[in-house]
Amino acid sequence: YMTDQEQLDEFTKGYEAIAAVTGAEASKVIRVPGGNLNENTARLLSTLATFEIGWNIDTRDWEKPGVQAIVNNIMQVQPGYIVLMHDGGGDRSQTVEALRQALPLLKEQGYQFVTMDELLSRCGVVEPLS
Repeated sequence: YMTDQEQLDEFTKGYEAIAAVTGAEASKVIRVPGGNLNENTARLLSTLATFEIGWNIDTRDWEKPGVQAIVNNIMQVQPGYIVLMHDGGGDRSQTVEALRQALPLLKEQGYQFVTMDELLSRCGVVEPLS
């Protein structure tokens, strides 16, 4: 329900915040909030983003369902899956603890964890940001 300018401002502010914290240009691979990509949003973001990425598993961590529920959702992963988790929206302690538990288990199973830029670069789709 945002105007075109509000949408552009939202992404621009996000890119600026990432650059301010990391000292590097933000990835141009994005997930549209709520996954609400439509023709108008795609047109608006065409100058700001290279790719829009969806997900295979929504851990529903934003509902704060408890650590074990989040871990159970994460552990439904299969090779090549993208797992959606959130770092905003208040107290993320359940999310953080679920990651502390799930990541070692997945690593034992042979999974590797990469950014979307790294994944796309490995597939030869885009050059990694420097």
